[in-house]
Amino acid sequence: MLDRNHFWSGLSKFEDPDLIRPGEVAHVHFQDVPDMPRELPDNTTRLIPGDGIAPLERILRKLSKRNYAGPLSVELFLPQFQQADPSALARRIRDTAEPVLRKALA
Repeated sequence: MLDRNHFWSGLSKFEDPDLIRPGEVAHVHFQDVPDMPRELPDNTTRLIPGDGIAPLERILRKLSKRNYAGPLSVELFLPQFQQADPSALARRIRDTAEPVLRKALA
């Protein structure tokens, strides 16, 4: 599994996904991060993809080049998300994340 949050806030480099062998990744956590130093994000800073500054398109392009076509799950821990109406939140995530996906795969 590749977790965008840990990739971005850890010691990972953009060259690291080039080492992934096709079929090696089975799942991707997909979320964004606010404009802050890369080492500071935690569970309370996870945003809907497209609402932050993480280089999501670049990461998705890297995964696509490694033939990843599996699921992306959005992991949000803030109470405002966990207490939201699930259908409304799902629509908001779709509406915000779809442009990111389209741009990455264009």
